[in-house]
Formats: sequence, structure tokens, C-alpha cells
Amino acid sequence: MLFYLINASLIWLLSLIFFDVFLKKETFHRANRFFLLSTLLLGLLLPLVSFSAFFMRDTIPPAPAETVQTLKRSIAETAMEAAAPNPVFTVSTLLGLMYVAGVLVTSVMMGLEIARLLKLYKTGVKTRYGNYTLIETHQDHGPFSWGKNIFVASRKYYSAPEMKMIIAHEMQHVSLYHILDKILFTLLRIIFWFHPLIHIYYGRLMMVHEYEADNSGKTNAAVYGSFLVTQTLLRSHNLVSHSFNFSPIKKRIAMLTKQNSPRVRLIKYALMIPMLLVFLVCCTERIQSQTIGKNRNIKDNKLTFGGNQFEFSKNNTDTIVVMDPTTGKESMMVHNRTPSPILMNGQKIYPENEVAVKPRLNTDDGNVGTFLFKQLKADLKRLQDGQYSIDLKMVVDKNGKVTYYDPIGIRFIQKDGLVVENSGSNVIGIEDAVEAVISDLTFTPAKNGGNQVASFISNVVNISVSGGQPTLK
Repeated sequence: MLFYLINASLIWLLSLIFFDVFLKKETFHRANRFFLLSTLLLGLLLPLVSFSAFFMRDTIPPAPAETVQTLKRSIAETAMEAAAPNPVFTVSTLLGLMYVAGVLVTSVMMGLEIARLLKLYKTGVKTRYGNYTLIETHQDHGPFSWGKNIFVASRKYYSAPEMKMIIAHEMQHVSLYHILDKILFTLLRIIFWFHPLIHIYYGRLMMVHEYEADNSGKTNAAVYGSFLVTQTLLRSHNLVSHSFNFSPIKKRIAMLTKQNSPRVRLIKYALMIPMLLVFLVCCTERIQSQTIGKNRNIKDNKLTFGGNQFEFSKNNTDTIVVMDPTTGKESMMVHNRTPSPILMNGQKIYPENEVAVKPRLNTDDGNVGTFLFKQLKADLKRLQDGQYSIDLKMVVDKNGKVTYYDPIGIRFIQKDGLVVENSGSNVIGIEDAVEAVISDLTFTPAKNGGNQVASFISNVVNISVSGGQPTLK
């Protein structure tokens, strides 16, 4: 969710800056409306796009010997870790409660506005004029509209030319389907009540709505502008309707009297194309971690990663006796050992069992598995029910930074004990989230002979998912 909000916010912020700098003062109101709506929707939807399918690698089930090794480590880790009860209130829980409270408060506020609007409709005096209904409310407010319903305090307050201007203005809102934008933003301001850019988008779009509707008075701009000024003394209506005296009046009069922008300036909107390309590269669902994390090519036992050069152990094989858990029959299997990093920039990388002081994660409990689980608990809910293991292999340099990690794989443990790598799209998204967390970890580095040294960490995190709820085993 955090990555989604960051990417969406980046799209909205850059789009609003572009609008304010290049487009806001132009008279291409319909194009400006399209720009605002399209970039708003782009921010909502583009961060959900994932190009995982283009980067998925072929998966090969691990050899039975690797399965035995994984299960042994799982048993040892489970026996060593004490099961600590989850705290009732965490930061995530508190933020979740705050969000729900905000949604409820905003929903109630919107609901009261709609209820007030319905009451005015029900109690007002209605007069049908062709495609619209004029409703006299006999209350103190400026003219406003909701759909094809035009609300005024009383017709006697306005002369015939003034009523004509009001009706022409409000019918512009109707004919241009501004009501659809209102409905969309009513929902978005409930869901994203905490996001300032949504409210800025709303203000910009409502201003464009009024510019479009004010075009109905452009033929007699002086009279229309004078009438707008007199309406500023009246109270504007609620947030879910289009008010005739929507402020700021000064900007509306300036736009009303402005000459139409030369059509050549429409070329500005072509700049949306490179903007879209930037958004595709920077704001889709963590495409960078997928391409970097999963497409490592080790050539001649060497790999450059994150600006560091690593040398790996050579591929080697050995044999191991494996027993079939069903029949009890033993057989000899050839096991290919996965290369592991042994040198970084020409200096030795120490396995954990060769250092005097092991590296420790800079958290309260210092446990990588526990920290990873807490950070990704919401993402892990996407997994189907079952038993899973995440095999973590990483290099921590002498400064405590993670400088290398193996491509993350979430393995599904079947009931028969076999470990199968799952390549479903939901798992790939979680693998990317794991990599994002790992890349930001910091450790107290390992020590050997009193000196801080680079070390190689190997850890297996076992997770159980039941009823959509993940637990750490």
C-alpha cells in the first residue's frame, strides 16, 4: 500500500505542477478537464500495473536433497524461536483505525450534505421547464444545481435576464455531464480523505467546470460578470452541488473576458506523451526490483551488483542418500550445490559459522524473519492457504549494509513435504515486496579477529496462511 500511495502521489503531483505551469491559464477548458480527469485516473490505476509476466523466469522444482535441507533448517529454526504473542495495538493497527475513522467521518459529512440536498428538493416549490426542474427553496443561498435540478432561493429575487443567465449557466453543467465528475470526487474524497492532492485536484476541476459553464455568458461578458459579483454576497451551497457563485469570482471574470487561446498552444498537451512514459518507467509496481532481482547472470563465477563485484564458489555436485517418506526406500541422489558469494571486491565474505560475532539486525529482537513478517503481513494475506518458506541469502558488508541478496523465492510446501516454487503473479508481487524490505535492512556487522568483516547470511522464514491470515512459524 505504501508503494502504491508513493507512486500515485508522484503522478498526481507532477501532473498538477504541469497543469498549473502550462495549462491553467489557457481557454481550452474541455482539454483541461480531460487532462485533470485522465491524470487523476492514471494515478489511481497505473501503480497497480505490473510487468511481472514479462520478467518471469522458468521455475525448476528443487532436488529432494535441497528439500531435506530446507526442512531441517525449518525444524531447527522453529525449535530455537520462542513463539511471542502478537501485540494488540501496533502502528499498522493504529493507522488502520485512524483511516477507518476518517472514512466514517467523511462519509457522515457527505451523507449530511446529500440529506440536506434531498430535503430542499422535497420541500421546495418545483416548476418543470423542458429538460430541467426549477426548485424554489425559500432559503438564503445562491443558485446551484444538482443534475437537471436548478435550485434558487426564489424567482422573485431575480429579473428575467438574470434568471436566463442562471438557467443557461446551470444547463451548461447538465449538458457537459459535470455531475459525473462530482459523483467520482465524492467517492474519492471519502476513500482518500487524508490525501491533500485529491482535494487540490477537486478544486482545480471545479474551477474548470465553472469556466466551461461561464462560457454561456461570454457574449455579454460585462453584464454577466457584474451579475457574478453580486452573487458573491450570497452563501454558497454544499460540497456535492455546483454553485453559481463558486469562488474565486475574480478568476472567473478574468477568464470570461480573456481572448481565446491560439489553437497552436494545443501542442502543450502533446507533452502528456513523454509524461506518460516517465510514469510507466517510474510508477508501475516495482518493475525495477523485478528486473534486477530476478535476472542475475553470473559469468565466470563473477557478478557486478549494486556497484560491487562478487566472486562466487564454483558449481559442484555431491551425492546424498534420500529416503522416500512414503515407502521408506533409500536412494542415491546427485545434488547440485548453488554457488554462493565468497569474495566482494576481492575481500573475503565470511559465512556466519566462521565469524566470532555474527551480524545482527538493528531491530529490537534482531531477528530477520520476525522483522520481515511484520513488514509484509498485509502482503502475505494475498497467498492462498498453506505452508510457505522464504529462503533468504544475503551479503552484509563491514558497514552493516546489505550489498547483495539472492533472487527471492517463496516456496510452497505441499502436504507430502515436497517444496515447490510458486510462480503465480500474486507470489511474484510478494517476492518484490520482500526484496524491497531486504534492500533497506541495516545490521550490526559481523566481527572476526576484532575487525568488522563482510558476512554471508542464510535464513529460512517459515509462514503458515490459514483463512487469509498469515502466521510466523
